[in-house]
Amino acid sequence: MDFSYAGMLFSSAMVINRTYRPDIDGLRAFAVILVLLFHLDHEWMPGGYIGVDVFFVISGFLITRNILFDVDTGRFTFRRFYVKRMRRLFPALFVTLGLTLAVGSWLFSPADLQRLGTSTLAALFSLSNFFFWNESGYFNPSSYTKPLLHTWSLGVEEQFYLLWPAIVLGLSLVRRPLLIAVVLSALFLLSLGLNYLFLENDPEAVFFLLPFRVFEFVIGASCVWLLADRKLLNAARELLVLAGLAMMSWAALTFDRTTPFPGLHALVPCVGAMFVILGGEGTRTGWLLRNRLMVGLGLISYSIYLVHWPLIVEYRYWKFVEIDDMDRLGLLLATLVGAFLMWKYVEQPFRSSTLRQLGTPARRLVFIPASMILVLLAATVAWQSGGLPWRYPEEIYMSAEQIAAERSRYWKRATDSREALLKGDGRSGQIIVMGNSHAIDLIYALRDRGVRAEIKFLDTSHRCFNFGSPRTDADRDLCRYMLDRALKADWTRAKAVYLHDSWSRFDGKDLEQRLNRIRELTAAPIYVVGPQMTFRKSVLDIARSNMRLDMLNEYSMKFAFRENRKRINDAVRSLLDTDRMREKNIWFVDVLAAQCGDAVEACKVFSEDGEFLYFDSEHLSMAGARYVGGLLEKHYPEMFP
Repeated sequence: MDFSYAGMLFSSAMVINRTYRPDIDGLRAFAVILVLLFHLDHEWMPGGYIGVDVFFVISGFLITRNILFDVDTGRFTFRRFYVKRMRRLFPALFVTLGLTLAVGSWLFSPADLQRLGTSTLAALFSLSNFFFWNESGYFNPSSYTKPLLHTWSLGVEEQFYLLWPAIVLGLSLVRRPLLIAVVLSALFLLSLGLNYLFLENDPEAVFFLLPFRVFEFVIGASCVWLLADRKLLNAARELLVLAGLAMMSWAALTFDRTTPFPGLHALVPCVGAMFVILGGEGTRTGWLLRNRLMVGLGLISYSIYLVHWPLIVEYRYWKFVEIDDMDRLGLLLATLVGAFLMWKYVEQPFRSSTLRQLGTPARRLVFIPASMILVLLAATVAWQSGGLPWRYPEEIYMSAEQIAAERSRYWKRATDSREALLKGDGRSGQIIVMGNSHAIDLIYALRDRGVRAEIKFLDTSHRCFNFGSPRTDADRDLCRYMLDRALKADWTRAKAVYLHDSWSRFDGKDLEQRLNRIRELTAAPIYVVGPQMTFRKSVLDIARSNMRLDMLNEYSMKFAFRENRKRINDAVRSLLDTDRMREKNIWFVDVLAAQCGDAVEACKVFSEDGEFLYFDSEHLSMAGARYVGGLLEKHYPEMFP
């Protein structure tokens, strides 16, 4: 399709300059350094994730500028645009996917390899952001088992490329600057408004999905119109660069994983990036970005971004124990070396206008689809085979289907009063179980040991402690709501009350006040179940790293939160295991002692019957619920009416 007429209309209004700007490569370097430092150690750069948002602003600027330039010169076609994007992004991406999958096939457990195969397929088709959004939730696997997690941003960017060229082409026909400003402002405000509406209740969707990120691309795109036919004074440029770098640096150093993001907070680094783009050609401060080191890092920034996260994840997976600063330094150097090789031998040949390094045109045309097909086939095998389970003895792993079944039984069966798990036999009265997912472990234990009463489950959320107190300020409204809802329930029918949660924190005065409030609602005995043993790693990963089932229980204690669990357990016991509390009909249940012995050093994660007692780092499997239920019945028979 010929867009030369649009170019004539457009050129009469403004002139686009596509001269190479080394400061933009310097800004890319700044962004990727932030991301790299954040991923190596969150404490080094707690808000370093804002580097991705800076990349979105840069992309909005460059893509808009390039489209308008091609329209202005009569060279724009959709085919030309998408071929250039494919040559720019896909070769290095496909090599990264192939190498990551190859290493994962040697290293990963079946469940993790199966998920890697699925995430590879999502990345191939630019759907990673949807895949990882769909995975988010309470049982979301650790990011350190997701070597392709970083490709979510590529998915967002590639989806943006599907829509933006048509919008820019339409804007190129508009000769009224005010109308262009209205359209850009509308897109900006609509996207930012969606952030405001959904960030609190669905932060995962806001983080991963394109509509909530459009405003960041628009900020970058607006720079094209702001720079066209306008010459800023050098003093203004100098101030803009300093202000922009200060804003991005402040966000990277002060934001952290608890900062609501993107939303309004994202304006700080994004506007900072905008200032740098507008003023980056300044004489003095621009040198901060135009020096050879920053430009060199900027040139390989895409490869740095692709290489760094799979390298970090798979190295940590292989080492298993926590990495130290020497490991991090080695990963930093390996990332830079790997990125340079990727840039030189994969990126550059495909970005070259002649592509001589790849040989004949036929070979060049074949490489991208051929590599995509190979990765597609390998990923499909990893996915459909269940993660190549023949690599491991069957008894030392749970399949992805088994893990999914363990997870699914939690919220579906334990939160619907119509489910048989909660209904009971209708003749044995009612009991109340209050807490978070650990209370659901208790429900299964009670049922397994013969308790037939109707169970009313009152969820207090994993984001609250002491059955209703917020862990962070951001959780305050949620915990107040959950507690109010629980206390407004009908407590009069209960013949027993059980309180159990993960005990992430403990505040004795706060807990006693809560127990007194519950005591006002019911005269039934209240059993406060203390913490159960939890681990720094998934028990399934501990088994994979050990490969000796006869030593697994002993080996797993190296990764147990033994001191933390014992400290909180002792504090809860000193408050509750007293005559004063027993007079109030409040009883402490020491599940940790029942599970691990008084010294808390003999906890089991694998039974004599060859079953895993946990399916992650803290939640009991069905076999685990039966096991712990048997121990509790032995030590506290009064709990099982």
